[in-house]
Amino acid sequence: MITECLPEPLPFLDGMFPEHFWLWPLSNFERDFGVDHWDDSIEACYRLTQCFTPEFANQPQLERHPQKTLKVVRRWTSDRSAHVRWFVH
Repeated sequence: MITECLPEPLPFLDGMFPEHFWLWPLSNFERDFGVDHWDDSIEACYRLTQCFTPEFANQPQLERHPQKTLKVVRRWTSDRSAHVRWFVH
């Protein structure tokens, strides 16, 4: 599972690109192969957004499972992580 190799969440909103640009291939992998594994993919997107960006990884989930994905995304609008809130706003 992708989440096992992710670094700890960044403490601040900045730093995702200079520090964790190496995560881009994981975001692409999630985009290409995660859609058939919704639960794991959503968890990976949640974790990924705290240290990089899952904006492209999340698109197939929104296209194929819009109701279920939007329900989770709405919940993320009040998440304790500023990274997660930033991503969904």
